[in-house]
Amino acid sequence: MFDNLKRKPVTGTVAQSAASPVAEDAARSEATQKPSTVIAAETQFTGNISTRCDVQVRGLVLGNIVVETGCVRVMRSGKIEGDITAPQILLDGEVRGRCIAESVEILEHGRLDGIVQSGRFSIRTGGYFVGQAEDVPAAYAAGVVADVLQEPEDVDVSCSADPVASGSAD
Repeated sequence: MFDNLKRKPVTGTVAQSAASPVAEDAARSEATQKPSTVIAAETQFTGNISTRCDVQVRGLVLGNIVVETGCVRVMRSGKIEGDITAPQILLDGEVRGRCIAESVEILEHGRLDGIVQSGRFSIRTGGYFVGQAEDVPAAYAAGVVADVLQEPEDVDVSCSADPVASGSAD
């Protein structure tokens, strides 16, 4: 009765299959993924940050953030009291200050109390904005980022394995 269910051993050679496209994409994205600086939840950072990395804020930043070639993401638990200058800014947390970018987006839980200088500015349903919005060309926003990066900053966050910081983190 159960003889039909017995499996016969397979003999022969097994061809090596190429890596799956998903695995190749994951390996490629891991190799080219840009590092990011994270201010963790329950962390208060006092000082200015200047970097070429993406910045993700989950805690509190008391100071300015300047990103040359990346994105600043203020997550739902994140708060910034200061100015943000970057090519792209995504707000799902709270910001009190000025946002200068080619693109600024306030997400569903985002709150911005301040000034926006951007070529593209959007607010999703549920997002909150009080302040002034100025439509500026993308070239202007990019120029402001470059100008701000030339000014001395309190903290220089490096994207290497050993970041060097001269500010204070609590």
